[in-house]
Amino acid sequence: VLGIMVLLYWINDFIFNWGISIIILSILVRIVIHPIAKKSLQSQHEFAKIQDIIQPKIKEIKEKYKGGEQSERILNIYEKHNISPLGSLKPLIGLAIQIPIFIALFHLLGQTFELKEASFLWIESLAEPDKFLMLGKNIPFFGNYFNLLPVLMSLTNLLSIKLSSVNSEKNKSSFKQNIVLGLMTIGFFLLFYSFPSGMVLYWTMANILHLTYSLFKTKFKNL
Repeated sequence: VLGIMVLLYWINDFIFNWGISIIILSILVRIVIHPIAKKSLQSQHEFAKIQDIIQPKIKEIKEKYKGGEQSERILNIYEKHNISPLGSLKPLIGLAIQIPIFIALFHLLGQTFELKEASFLWIESLAEPDKFLMLGKNIPFFGNYFNLLPVLMSLTNLLSIKLSSVNSEKNKSSFKQNIVLGLMTIGFFLLFYSFPSGMVLYWTMANILHLTYSLFKTKFKNL
């Protein structure tokens, strides 16, 4: 928390706007984790291809064998193709790196007086939901206000998933993974809806950067 606070304050000393400072923080983090995120994505594609090869064999083993022999034969298949059963977790490394930063922002936004008083665009306080539109009545879960940033965050995430599915080869593994990611997007929308707008702004910008990179990657395959 102290490290992120020092960095965010340092950025704001030059920018004099907390909203833009959070956006710049998101850009800096994206630059730092880009090599890891790129490698994670490559691992994801490689793992998906291998899964399409080994899954029929694993299914056959499960039908013929039980208990320890089944587990041993399945592990032999993974060893033969030089992959780990936990290989599907590699694409989450880029996300995992940002989680401590996300937690730090959560504490920072709730405890820093300057951020409680900071406004940005239509947002009156970066330490509260963005309250884009007053609904006029209390709606369950949504409350009295419609928050726009969680919607933008979810839309940019869905666009990234859609673009990734277009760029990747059509296979069952990527299709299932896109379904899981889509469900995660809905979950994040529900979770983030009432969160401080500064946190949602950070995550929305991270999604926009990822989407922009994916669009460039579509045109320039060697990126």
